[in-house]
Amino acid sequence: MEALTALKCWHCGSEEIVVDDGEYVCRRCGTVLGPVQQPVRLTRLDQQMPRRPGISGRLRQIAALRRGITWAGPKSNSKTNAERGADKDMANYVERLTKALMETGDFSEEEARALAEAFVKQYRALRHDDGVRASLPKVGTVIEVLDSITSGRSNEEGGNYNMAIASALRMAFATTGAYKPLIRRALRLLRIAEPSDDLVELGAKYFETLYGYLKEAGKETHKYVVSIAIAATAMAKIKIYNGPLTTAKLILIRGGFRGLIEELDLDKFINKIEKDAVKGETSTH
Repeated sequence: MEALTALKCWHCGSEEIVVDDGEYVCRRCGTVLGPVQQPVRLTRLDQQMPRRPGISGRLRQIAALRRGITWAGPKSNSKTNAERGADKDMANYVERLTKALMETGDFSEEEARALAEAFVKQYRALRHDDGVRASLPKVGTVIEVLDSITSGRSNEEGGNYNMAIASALRMAFATTGAYKPLIRRALRLLRIAEPSDDLVELGAKYFETLYGYLKEAGKETHKYVVSIAIAATAMAKIKIYNGPLTTAKLILIRGGFRGLIEELDLDKFINKIEKDAVKGETSTH
């Protein structure tokens, strides 16, 4: 991925912008800033621009706007009625999406709110077009897509996928670290009866470990959050009964998820976990 040090993320301010699969992406916060073939809402660094621009400064602002780049000059503290109305609409949308997520039974209020806020940011970044904010999808549609991407079925097999919504949801899970709702859904998907808080906690730990392992291996981990949750849940189920982790592969195969074993390189991951456990036991003696 090519680093672009002349640009700056509009969301977190990071200068670590890369081109990944034809899109600008912030390496620090993971925000997808838009496709490279279209103008994107990036801030071009210009150390010569004065804090209170005169005529020449304003001309630079106009030139930057014509190039589709947002000028990073001083902002007024006052908001127009339209801006205040947009903020109110967004807050209302986040509240409605938070409530809908909680009603699925998989989210606490804190998890639901964090995901709802992150989804709005990620969706708008993905749908950004020439500086105009995209309208947000219906809350019901977001829940339908969430159900689809956590169903274990591909789009061809009947999943109800809107790719922009699906991508924004995956990125929202990845950036917030709200993995427990995915573990709770995976428990139902694998037909694991009587899920306990301990099982969810252990599944979340395996999720974080596998996520980190795949990230170090160069995988675009945000694309695999659902698959990682299913595999992590299978491993947690085995581990909580002190069984060998290799047995987790049997749970996945019986559940119809044989493909995840190769997709997530589980054989190598499980071998690494078991070797690390043996080393830990040896060091304590």
